Amino acid sequence: MAAVCLWLGMRPGNLLGRKMADGNSKAGTAWQEAADHADGSAPVRTKVAIRNGDPTHYTHSPERLREFMLPALAIEGLSLDEALRKLMTAYEEACKKTGETPLRLTFSIPPTGASRKLTVHLPAGNFNTSVQLLASLSGMKASRQNREYRFELVPGEGKQVSRELQVAPDFNTALNVMAGVSNSPDPDPFADQKPIVQKTVSECLAALGLDLDPSTQVTLAASGKLTLETDSAADAAAISDLAKSLSEQKPTQTKIIPTILEIPAGSAWTPSDVTHMTVAEVQTVLREMAQTNGAELKTMPSLTALNGQAGTIEITREVIYPTDDSGDHFETRNVGQVVTVRSNFLGFGHGLRMSFTDTTGGLDPATGKAAFNKRTDMADTGFSSDGGSRFIVQTRPDGSRTVMLLNSTLIDATGRPIH
Repeated sequence: MAAVCLWLGMRPGNLLGRKMADGNSKAGTAWQEAADHADGSAPVRTKVAIRNGDPTHYTHSPERLREFMLPALAIEGLSLDEALRKLMTAYEEACKKTGETPLRLTFSIPPTGASRKLTVHLPAGNFNTSVQLLASLSGMKASRQNREYRFELVPGEGKQVSRELQVAPDFNTALNVMAGVSNSPDPDPFADQKPIVQKTVSECLAALGLDLDPSTQVTLAASGKLTLETDSAADAAAISDLAKSLSEQKPTQTKIIPTILEIPAGSAWTPSDVTHMTVAEVQTVLREMAQTNGAELKTMPSLTALNGQAGTIEITREVIYPTDDSGDHFETRNVGQVVTVRSNFLGFGHGLRMSFTDTTGGLDPATGKAAFNKRTDMADTGFSSDGGSRFIVQTRPDGSRTVMLLNSTLIDATGRPIH
């Protein structure tokens, strides 16, 4: 069958052309050279940086596209090839930020399947599932052979279909997010926000542009069973594939463990010039600390958060102090260590944003006055591989140093590491 072959050339998102092909054409995306440091963070030694500039030496296989995470992506009135181009741009940008070499991917699309306009908010998820969702909304099926995705139109002949599908508990919520009804499947429960009236499954499918046959009836029971009855084989395939793709988005969380190292002034220890460390490199640092006189190590409690969810770890005490000499007016202030972290799935790891403060102080016994000192105040933004650690150092005026090792690991709903 003739196909329109979409490929992306030597610059991210550059659509070089379309041609008739048998599915064996060679095309792809360009190799990206270095991590993005637009946030001002220090350079990170990445996988790309040690590949000697070889554009064909990929750092991950096509099979791992099922694990490569992308942020949420809005597709507004785009054709399938335009939507795939935007998806590829997001993939290449994620590779650039995480030190991966993007695969040269090819998409073969039937000529009659490229005209439908797509409007969908793709949720944060893996690359492969995003492709499958776009295929389902285009009335097609997508399969991958090595680095080529092949799209095929679903036959539209009349055929009575009746089936029940067991879907994920958040299936309808995910559909509402895709249809743009709500911005997040996990809104902040403490934030002031207007209640959102969710659409039904049928209403979401219509909002997503699926032109369903009049005979198609879809209902979702409280038990999580999706009942589908239709005379259209194409509708049955599209809805079934959509449900399958969303069900493959397994619940994933991030477990974060901060470790604090205090290095005394005058120490001969020299910190590494990297901002990200592997497990082995962290162990090397810890062994060095064990041999450094006066060094102190403190592992703070762990934090588990959903994608994009901010969390705070506090080890503090409350200080009550007078605000004047009358003894009638008092204020309170917390002193101690506070870590705030937000994690977003990115590539095979996490994009992390962190702040850490260590405040000391209290009442002076001699004067009764309050005195406080923020001895550590650091912030960091950057990528961390799954199981790896961000490495941040702050040097005080007296020469002493605080080192933060921020470990992050992808875990499933039971708390077990995914990889």
